[in-house]
Amino acid sequence: MHEPTLLLFEVGTERLRGRVPLPGPAGDVWPAGKLLVTAAINGTVAYYVDPAAARVVRTLPLPFARNNERDFFAVLQNCRINAEVPL
Repeated sequence: MHEPTLLLFEVGTERLRGRVPLPGPAGDVWPAGKLLVTAAINGTVAYYVDPAAARVVRTLPLPFARNNERDFFAVLQNCRINAEVPL
């Protein structure tokens, strides 16, 4: 059995850049500055991924019971993430 993985591809060339293991299948992926953010389907935690390093760099507990796209986007808008600050 394979571990759920977020695959990162190079724009334009479609070359595989990296694989990021996640605890569950990834839902929608959203840009957040220089990072990407996703949550496992029906998960309770958002995962901030650094695509250059191909790793999770931050997590954020989600304040709702299910992964609802509208609520997820509202949480993202309320979070102020400065990707320029070293983690």
